[in-house]
Amino acid sequence: MRKLSEEVTELLIDVLKGDVKGATKEAADVLYHYLVVLAATNISFSEVLHELEKREGMSGYEEKRNRKQTT
Repeated sequence: MRKLSEEVTELLIDVLKGDVKGATKEAADVLYHYLVVLAATNISFSEVLHELEKREGMSGYEEKRNRKQTT
């Protein structure tokens, strides 16, 4: 997971610098290492997509509030 964190940091740095080419490469690295983390934790990408579908049309604040009520 440390590698994913490193790649996210590198992506944010390139985004803040306005380096589109660098950000594109780092975004690919982030996605790759994100998929590695999912595989290592036995979470399928389809499960993640399903979770996103449940949130469709919901604001971030509303989603966070609903999360607190169900835990």
